[in-house]
Amino acid sequence: MCRKNTSVVFLPANTTSLMQPCYQGRIGALKSSYSHEMRARILESFEDNEEITANDSAEKTTLLEAVHLFSSSRNRILVDTIRNCFAPVDSVKH
Repeated sequence: MCRKNTSVVFLPANTTSLMQPCYQGRIGALKSSYSHEMRARILESFEDNEEITANDSAEKTTLLEAVHLFSSSRNRILVDTIRNCFAPVDSVKH
């Protein structure tokens, strides 16, 4: 499909990580940071209440708290991590 200034190209399945490797690195770093934040939150709840389980603590997390955890996790990602995500792209010769 073509328009004046736009071309749409359909890519084969599972090629996004090959075409856009920076997403893979950034998402991996974000997931790791979010998991760290959530584990820290669960450990804090253990200290406050010895009878609570990890699943109970995770289930009690509200959407707003999850958004705050996500935001905090995103802010913890270093500029170098994002820069390194582009390293595979820079090494490809055009």
